[in-house]
Amino acid sequence: MLDFISNLYKKNDHPLARESGVTQIIEELPADNPAMALEELTHWLLALSNAEGISLKERVKRLARIDQSAQKYERALRRQYAETSRMHKATEERIWNASFDFLEATVNAHLRCIMSLPQKGEQNDRDLAIVIMRALRRLDLQAHWLHLRYRPIPAAFWERIFSVIQLAEERALLQLPITLNSTAKVQTTVAQEMLKLLMMSVAAPQHLTKTQIDLAHLLTHNLAGTFCWEQIPNGSTVFHLDFSKPKTPVRLTQVSEHHFMSRCFGSGEAVRALVVGLKQLESGGVPVTLGAIDFSHYKREDLLEVMAHLSQCWCKMDVRNEHQHFDKRHAERTQVFYRINVVHSFNFLYEQLMQALATSSAFAIDNDVDETESWVVENISQMGYGVTISSLKEDWVQNHTVIGIQPDTAPWQIGVIRRVASESVENTQAGIQILSNRPHAAMLRPLDREMSIWETAADTQTYHHTPGILMQKEPPYQNEESLLLASASYQLHRTYAMVVGEEKRTIRLLDRINPFQGVDQIIFKDVKSKA
Repeated sequence: MLDFISNLYKKNDHPLARESGVTQIIEELPADNPAMALEELTHWLLALSNAEGISLKERVKRLARIDQSAQKYERALRRQYAETSRMHKATEERIWNASFDFLEATVNAHLRCIMSLPQKGEQNDRDLAIVIMRALRRLDLQAHWLHLRYRPIPAAFWERIFSVIQLAEERALLQLPITLNSTAKVQTTVAQEMLKLLMMSVAAPQHLTKTQIDLAHLLTHNLAGTFCWEQIPNGSTVFHLDFSKPKTPVRLTQVSEHHFMSRCFGSGEAVRALVVGLKQLESGGVPVTLGAIDFSHYKREDLLEVMAHLSQCWCKMDVRNEHQHFDKRHAERTQVFYRINVVHSFNFLYEQLMQALATSSAFAIDNDVDETESWVVENISQMGYGVTISSLKEDWVQNHTVIGIQPDTAPWQIGVIRRVASESVENTQAGIQILSNRPHAAMLRPLDREMSIWETAADTQTYHHTPGILMQKEPPYQNEESLLLASASYQLHRTYAMVVGEEKRTIRLLDRINPFQGVDQIIFKDVKSKA
C-alpha cells in the first residue's frame, strides 16, 4: 500500500502535472533567444507526451498553454528567416530545425490527444474540433516552413492531413463554428483552417521568393473565409484531392477521377477580391478587399507580384498555361535511342555557355562534374525528347525544371521538363521541350543614376552583374527574344546594360512569361541609352 502511494506521488510530482509548474517553465524561457526557447518547449512537449498521472483533460490544457506560449518565438524566427537574404549556414540550420522540430512535436502531441478524446457527445465534439483546428494550424505552419526552404511536401505529411480531415468529416465537424482565441473573438471552422493549408499548397510557392511566400501565406489566411469545399465538382471548385493518394492536390481536368475518396475545393470569391485589390493598389490606393492586413513589412512590388501570382494560380482557367502551346503535341514523335548529357544547375550551365562563347566552339562537357547526368532518349520530335530514367529517393526531376542538353558533342540546347510520370518505383518517364537551340551567355548590369562612376564604367564588372541566358528569336521554339534569369535576381521594368560576347545592348525587362523551377523566362525590349 505504501509503495502504491509512493508511486502515485511520483507520477503527480511531474512538473507538468501542476499548472504552476507550466507557468514556471514558460516564465523561465529565454525571451532574447527564440531558437533556444523553442528547443526548450520542444523538450517539454516530449515530456508531456510521456508523462504519467495526467488526465486527458489536463493534458490538453497543458498542450494549449505550451503551444500558445511558443507562437511569438516561432513568428520571430519565421520573420527572421524570410526577411534575411543572406544568412550563415549554421544560423539558418538552427532557426529552421528549432521551428520545424517544435511544430513536429506539437503536431504529434495534438494527434495523440485526438486519438484519445471520447467519440460521442456534443461537448466532446466541440473539444475534438478545437484540437483538430490547432493540429491543422500547426500542420499549416510546417508546410509553410517547407515552402520557405523550397522543399516538397512529403507523402507522410499528406497522410496525416488527410486522416485529420476524414475524421472531421466523419464526425460532421467541418462547419462547426469555434472561437479559438477568446481575446480576438473571431470564429473559425475546421474547413476554413483546412482550406488555408490546401489553397497555399496549390499556389506554386516554389516560384516566389521567401518574403513573397510569407506574404502569400498571410493573404491566403486572410482570404480563407471565401474558399469553398465540395464532395463533387461544381462551378466554383478548381482543385481536387484524393484521400487514397497522399500527395499534393492538383487542378481539376476532364480526366480527373471522381469517387468516394476524392474531394474538390476552390478559391470561391478570393480571385475577384485579389483582382479588385490589385487594381486598387496599382492606382495608389489601399487594397481594402483583402481585409485589415498590415503591409508595412512588405515591399509594394512584392505585394503586386504575389497578388497577381495567386490570382493566376487560383483562377478557374490556368492562365499560366494559356500560352504554353508546346504542352499540346503538334509534332510526331519518332522512336530513336541515343545518349544525351543533361545538367540542371543554372549557374553551371551559364559558366559553360560563357566558356563556349569565349572559345567560339562547341563545348566538350566534363562528365566528372556532379551536376551532369547521362540519359538515353527513347523518342524525339521537332519540339523535344522523351526519356525514361531511374528514379532517385530525392529526385530533382520535376515539372518546369530548366535543363541544359548536349546531344553527343553538339552545342548546348536549353530545355524544360514538361511532363513527369512515375512508370514504377524504379523508373520515371519525362517529356522534355526544347526552348532554344542557340542559347548565349549574357551578363546584365542595372543602370541606375545612383551608381558611382566606377560602377557605371563601360568595361567594369562589379558585384551588380546578373548572369542570364539569351534565347534568340527561333521559331517554332521562340517567337521573340527572351532571357532566362535566376528567380529573385532581377527587377521587372528596370533598365539593364546587357553584354553578349562583343555585343552591348541597353534593354528594359518587361514581363515574366514563364516561371520555371528557380528560373524565370523574361521578355525585354531594346531602349536608347542615355548619356
